[in-house]
Amino acid sequence: MQLRFVWHLVMPCLPIILYNILNYLGIFSTTGDVIPKSLLVSFGITFYFVLSESIVGCSNCLEVNKSYINKTGLDIFPCYLSVAYAVSMSFAIRYSALQIVLLLNIEHYTFEILYGPLLALVILVFGISIGSVISIFVIFYKDIVNIVQMFAFYMLFASGVFGLINDSTFVGEIVTKLPGYIFVTSSRSIVFGHEMVNEQNFYIMILVSLIVCVLSYRINKNSKALVLNHLK
Repeated sequence: MQLRFVWHLVMPCLPIILYNILNYLGIFSTTGDVIPKSLLVSFGITFYFVLSESIVGCSNCLEVNKSYINKTGLDIFPCYLSVAYAVSMSFAIRYSALQIVLLLNIEHYTFEILYGPLLALVILVFGISIGSVISIFVIFYKDIVNIVQMFAFYMLFASGVFGLINDSTFVGEIVTKLPGYIFVTSSRSIVFGHEMVNEQNFYIMILVSLIVCVLSYRINKNSKALVLNHLK
């Protein structure tokens, strides 16, 4: 490759560029907010991909690294950590790029922007925890990988990335209670320093993330012998 490491910077930013182009073409409706739609979409996608990439990456990581686990005796937990590292680096690249964009919209630059990495960490813990549990089932039923990838892709449009969802309808009320929607809208609300949603939901999700993390650790630890035996 002639560009080499340039791809590591370009690829994480492609989704942001793509959806901003679609927004510029008027594909998505306006939010009516004082903050430019491009910024809302960009930050929303950035936080959403932390969740989706961690779940999708973890769900298939044991199957992908099966040969390494068998040949080297690698433990299953470093596989999850490798996904966490990759997702963290992608977030760091996207978030750094957004800081440059914000310099062009300096009036929307707030101190709360610094909370972004901490918010992403909470989302990452939740995503890795869910994905690590799914990875156990993927070993036995590989079709689950495609289901998870399909779910992660289409849930983007129900995550609040492109605007808040009306919760007055039955379906809307269900969607607004989903972890992805709460994570994205609450995180974006916090970094822009204004109330778009009830932030109490996000603090509840912090607690939920910790609980899910502990449960997933116990599940992975108890099923470790079964997983390693089946991978051989």
